[in-house]
This record gives sequence, C-alpha cells and structure tokens, in this order.
Amino acid sequence: MTFEDQCRNISTLFSLTDIAGQYIQTRSTLDTSSNNLFKNIERL
Repeated sequence: MTFEDQCRNISTLFSLTDIAGQYIQTRSTLDTSSNNLFKNIERL
C-alpha cells in the first residue's frame, strides 16, 4: 500500500464518520420531535 492509498483511505474514513455523525444528529432530532408529537396527541 502506497502513501497515496493510505491518504485516500483516511479521507474516505473521515467522510464516512461525518455522514454517520449527521445521521445520528438527524435521528436524535427525529426522536425528540416524534416524542413531542406523541405528548401532544396524549393531551388531546
């Protein structure tokens, strides 16, 4: 494996972790909004 290959792998890894981080943030936001939705339905 050359140095260029290693650099390419590292940048791929970083973009994957970035995507995963965004996904986790979106999931938690969706979870809180759906929880609020259920609370509002219970109040009705």
